[in-house]
Amino acid sequence: MREFSKIPAAKDVVKEARSVLLKDTGLKRVYFAHAQPDYGTKEEAHQLDLIEKAFWAVDIVNPADVREHKIRDMQFYLDIVRECDTLVFTRFHGFVLGGVGLEVEFAIESGKEVYEISGNRLIRVINVPEYLGHDETVALFVKLGLRK
Repeated sequence: MREFSKIPAAKDVVKEARSVLLKDTGLKRVYFAHAQPDYGTKEEAHQLDLIEKAFWAVDIVNPADVREHKIRDMQFYLDIVRECDTLVFTRFHGFVLGGVGLEVEFAIESGKEVYEISGNRLIRVINVPEYLGHDETVALFVKLGLRK
C-alpha cells in the first residue's frame, strides 16, 4: 500500500466521528468511498440510492457524514473501512483519487467485497485499480478549480 501522511486529530473528535459513522445496528456495513467534492451533491444522493437498492437493509458508512470534523488522517478512514463488510467506490472525472484508492486497496487486501459504481450499476472489483497519489489528486483539484 502507498504511504500516506498521518495527521492526528484530537481524540474526542475522532471518538465522536467514529460514533457517527459506526452505528451499532447489527446490519451489514457498506463503506462509500468517493471524492470530497461530491459530498452533498445530487450525484452523491444518486449513488447512495444505487447502493441502498443493491444491498438493502445495510448501514451505509459515508465519510461525508463527518466532514465537519475535518479529520485529515487517512488512518482514521482505514480504521473505519476495517469495521465495514463491503466497500463501494466511485471515480472522479475518470480517476480513482488518492484517498479513495488507499481505501479500496486496504479493503481488497483485507478480503472485503469491493464494488465500483459504473453508470447505474455496481461492478465487483477484485484487483486494486490504478489510482492517483496525493500530489496528483491535489493537482487535479487545482486544474478543476476546486483548490488553489
